[in-house]
Order: sequence, then C-alpha cells, then structure tokens
Amino acid sequence: MEKSNLPLIKKLIEKALDKLYKEDYDTLICINHKQHVGERACVFRFGIYLNQILKRHIQFKEYNLDCEYNRSYDDPKRRSDGMLIIPDIILHKRGNNDNNLVVIEFKGWWSKVGQKDDICKIKEMTDPCGEFKYKYGFSIMLNNEAKGDGRYSITLCFNKILLSFILLGLYLHVP
Repeated sequence: MEKSNLPLIKKLIEKALDKLYKEDYDTLICINHKQHVGERACVFRFGIYLNQILKRHIQFKEYNLDCEYNRSYDDPKRRSDGMLIIPDIILHKRGNNDNNLVVIEFKGWWSKVGQKDDICKIKEMTDPCGEFKYKYGFSIMLNNEAKGDGRYSITLCFNKILLSFILLGLYLHVP
C-alpha cells in the first residue's frame, strides 16, 4: 500500500463519518442538542460503517478493522514510556506489525481532554523507526453540528507531520 492511497483512505473515512452523522447523530452524537453517549459507542458505529465501505475495495480485502485492539504479537501494546496503548480503531493484518496501515483516535465534543495525547500516541504508532509502524494515523474530533463543515475535523499524523482536514479545508502543521 503506497502513500498514494492516502486520498482514498481519507475519502473512505469521511464517507464513514458522513454515514455516522446521517444515521446516528440524534441518538449517539448529540441527543437533544446537549447530551451524548460514550465515545466507544460512536467509535463502534463508525467502525461498522467503515468496515462496510472497506469491503467494497479490493486493496483492503486482507486487512482487519479492529476496535480497541491492544495486542502487539502476544503482548499488550505499550508506548515507549510503558503506558498501555488501546487505539480506538486500527486497520491492520493481525499477528505482526509488518502490515499496520491505519490507526484512528476519536474525541467527542463533550470531552474534557483535548486531542494532544491522542496525537502524541498516533505519532509514536506511525513512527517508521518505532515498533508499530502504522502508515497513517488520524485524530478525529466529533463535533455537535448536525450538518455543514463543522460536523467533524480530521487530523492526519504520519512521519512527524500533522495535516488537518476540516471537510474540504487543508491546513499543514509542522511541530
């Protein structure tokens, strides 16, 4: 899988997010414009939609989409500081770290914690010299807008570069 597949992967993620907002906005993301369910429920539904979309693309046929998959071989995934890593969504081939493609972390509009820790985790998991070597990492913020450009924002992290996509907008951040 070459870096040229990045636009396709981003597009498929956006399709799954669009479906999440279309099908589940009122019952998961923003109930009565002030309540919500837990992040895991939103991530689970997103995973279902993304998996349905991925199955239509032959280049992803041999990959597994997993939610909160925390294994690296026979051991739990750990950051370099020893902290456990439980990624929200990963696209990989189980059993080794040779075919880790995508790691995704989510935060909801209700979260008291920002995306900074998620982005640090993703940077470590996408480090080409590190243990996990995911090709792409995305940090997704679920916002409480039902429609329009403010529904969600996606930050792409790989090779120590952050790219923020806000639907059609593109912003480049170099830390």
